[in-house]
Amino acid sequence: MLATMAIVALGLLALHVWATGGTGTLAEPMRSRLAVTPATTLSLWWHHAWAGLFHKSWGHLAFNLAVFVVAFPFATRQMGPLATLGNAYWIGPFVVFSLHLALVLPLAHADVPYAVRALDYPLVGFSVMAYSMAGAALTLAPWKAAALTGALVVLFETAMAAWSTGPFIAAYHVGGLALGYWVRVLWLRAPS
Repeated sequence: MLATMAIVALGLLALHVWATGGTGTLAEPMRSRLAVTPATTLSLWWHHAWAGLFHKSWGHLAFNLAVFVVAFPFATRQMGPLATLGNAYWIGPFVVFSLHLALVLPLAHADVPYAVRALDYPLVGFSVMAYSMAGAALTLAPWKAAALTGALVVLFETAMAAWSTGPFIAAYHVGGLALGYWVRVLWLRAPS
C-alpha cells in the first residue's frame, strides 16, 4: 500500500514538473492541450482520461496529494490498492463528464451566468479521484460519523466555491466523495 501511494505521488509530481516545464504553474497552451472544459466534454471526451493527472500549480497538487495521502490507507483496508486506484480512476472522469452533461451544460443552455462562465473553464487535477478515495475510506466510519464528515466536506466545498475555486468544482468534489462512498458500499455488499 505504501509503495503504491509513493508511486502515485511521485508519478503526479513528475508529470507536474514535466507539464509545467519546472515552473510549477501550468501555462497556456499546455493547459488547453491537457484540460477538459464543459464546452469540450463531448468534442474532446478523451481529455477526461488524462486531465486528472495534471495540476495548475504546486498548491493545487499539494492539496490533492494531501487528500489522497490521508484517504488512501483507509480506502485500501477493504479493497486492495490497485482496485482502489482503479475505482478512483473511473469515478473521477465519470463524475466530471456526467455533471457536465446533467448540470453545467443544461444550465449554460438556460443562460445561467455561473454556468455560462464555466463553459470554457479548463479542468485539470486529481481531486475528484482523491475525493472518491475519501468517500471509500468513510465506509469504515460509523454512519453518523460518515454523515457528519460528508456534511463538513459540503460546507468546506461551498466556502471554497465562494472564495477561490472555479465554477462547479465543489459539485465535482462532492460528487466524487459520494460516488466513492456508494461504490464501496456496493462492493462490500456484493456476494463473494
